[in-house]
Parts: sequence; structure tokens; C-alpha cells
Amino acid sequence: QLETNIETLDKKVESRTVELAKSLEEQKLLLTQIEQELSIARQIQQNLLPLKIPKVSNTKFHTFYQPMSEVGGDFYDFVQLNDEKRIGLFISDVSGHGVPAAFITSMLKMLIESSINEKKNPATFLNYLNKRLIKQTYGHFLTAFYCIYDSENRKLSYSRAAHNLPILIREGQLIRLYTPGKFLAILDHIDFVEKEIQLEKGDRIIFYTDGLTEAINENYAEFEDIFLEILKNEYEKPIEALIESIHEKLLGFIGNQSLIDDVCIVGMQIE
Repeated sequence: QLETNIETLDKKVESRTVELAKSLEEQKLLLTQIEQELSIARQIQQNLLPLKIPKVSNTKFHTFYQPMSEVGGDFYDFVQLNDEKRIGLFISDVSGHGVPAAFITSMLKMLIESSINEKKNPATFLNYLNKRLIKQTYGHFLTAFYCIYDSENRKLSYSRAAHNLPILIREGQLIRLYTPGKFLAILDHIDFVEKEIQLEKGDRIIFYTDGLTEAINENYAEFEDIFLEILKNEYEKPIEALIESIHEKLLGFIGNQSLIDDVCIVGMQIE
């Protein structure tokens, strides 16, 4: 009887071992499939971003984008307006992370492409986005900043939807481009405010998402103060070098820590 019980137990153990091995193999295959799908999603999202920096007279742009995971919720785009002298610049940050946030950025890209007259005016365009996104984002909301630059007159018109205030750097002075504005995709009706500013030769503007300033180090200190010091002390650098310096110091600041949010920076220099 004892031998029979041991034989039965051995068979049960063997059967269970086979089942566990099969389950582990299935999980490995599932993880591989998920990784492949995320890689494809990342490539798709990268293709949503501008493939090249637009050429605008007397103006230079430089960008940096780093999602915290395979795909992210930050997004930026240069908006063509069928006018060689004017160009739109859009930057946004979707709440949350991963595939759902990335999917909403693809919606933004489609709305930018499909808009005809709305994108010619910053406040009108943000209102247009809000109406199209309401009840379509499954509980997610987003911040955004949209501006149009007239290179002939060096004038910048802009409007904001609760986004981080871009910083105008003029001879070492930091000027925040403020307009009131609420999150997109929450309220049915929002009155967006539009402002205009005269830019000058030598001005630099840094547009960014909160993943930059809220990055933390091992002591839970945020990067914001260092970021502002960089802008004050290194403002004379060409825009490419300035953004590269921000990136380099960000990596040094967080050390072995991982980013806790996506980071997006767009720099603009008036020549």
C-alpha cells in the first residue's frame, strides 16, 4: 500500500511539474509578445513626433524627448500653417503613463493634422481640441501650450491649457509666459486666453513638461531649482548646447534613480 501511495504521489508531482513548466513557458511567450508590441508602439509614437526640425528664418529650434517607459504621454509638434513666415508649436502632457497615454497623443496628432482653420489661432485651437477630446480620453486629462510664431515681425501669440509656463530668457532674465487656462478633456466649455509678445534678437524660449522640473534624486529633491540656475547661468549658449546641458545635468542629478515621468523639452532661439 505504501509503495502504491508513493507511486501515485510521484505521478502527481510529475504531472504538476509538467503543468508548471508549461505555464512558465506560456508566461515567457506572453511577456515576449508584450515586449514586441510595446516596441512597435514605441516606434509608432516616435513616428508621431516631428521627423526633422523646420527651417524658419532667423530662428533655431532644438528638442529633447525621453519617455519614462517604452511609450509616454508627452507630445510636441511643429504645426505647418501654409505660411512660410508663421509656424505653430504645440506641446502637451497627458495624465498617466504607458499605452493609454500614448494612444491619446496619437489622437492629438490626428486632430492637429485634420484641423484647417482652428490651428491658425492658439486659443481657438485649444478650444477645438477640448471639444474633440471631451469624453474620449477614458478619464485621462491633459495640459497643453500652443503658440504661433511670426518670424517676419518676431511676434509670438500663445494660449495655455494648465501647462507648465514656458520660460523666455532675455539677457539672463527669466520671464514666464503666463495665460490662465484649465485642463483639456474635463470640462465641456473653457474660455482660453490668448496673449502676444514681441521677441527680440538673442531671446531663447524653453518649452517643457513637468517630468523635467519634478525629476527627483535620491534625497527626494526636485530638479527645478537646478534647471532655473542653468537657464540663468548658461543663457548665452546656442539653443542646442543649452538643452544638451540641461539633459546632462538632469542625468547627473538623478544619478541611479529612474525618471518618474516623461521628459520633453523644446527650445527656440531668435537670431
